[in-house]
Amino acid sequence: QKDFLRDLTVDLRNILPVGSIITHAPMDSDLVPDTGYYDVLQQVGWALDFLCPQYYNGITRPALDGFTNSGYGAMSAYNHYTTLINGIFGGDETKIVFGFCISDCSGTGSNANANQAVTVMNQVRSEYPCNGGAFFWVAAHDIGGSWSSTVNTALEPYRGCSLSSPPTNPPPTNPPPTNPPPTN
Repeated sequence: QKDFLRDLTVDLRNILPVGSIITHAPMDSDLVPDTGYYDVLQQVGWALDFLCPQYYNGITRPALDGFTNSGYGAMSAYNHYTTLINGIFGGDETKIVFGFCISDCSGTGSNANANQAVTVMNQVRSEYPCNGGAFFWVAAHDIGGSWSSTVNTALEPYRGCSLSSPPTNPPPTNPPPTNPPPTN
């Protein structure tokens, strides 16, 4: 499984047209050191445009604990997020997109309304001013765009901050694909 995920990510980077965006969106609990997924991402982080951890239903509870605290969650989102930035992306905070659940996660206390998400993203920004932004699950539940428009308004002034400075870790030269694309 690890070989498949590694090879697929690298192959996609090598065969997709320039400008294509490659992401992964795993649960936070799958992204801790010494797990198979984390180990794979350490190898292929250079091939990802963004990593989108699901900060819900797992080991963190930022809607309840905020970004830097734990209590409801087994660990703080801050510690988890920092580990990803440093362990996978060599300090490049722009690569991490913070994931929220806006509904369907009440069983784990992970739902985040728009105001909670704005509070968390303000806390993220205080530690990581040029972070990768936010995403949410599930679009069909964003009635009238109320959640996304509230969060977007909070994030808008900081959009594009990474355009003024180069990434902290330029990607290595792409290795050849493990399975070359077919020829016609």
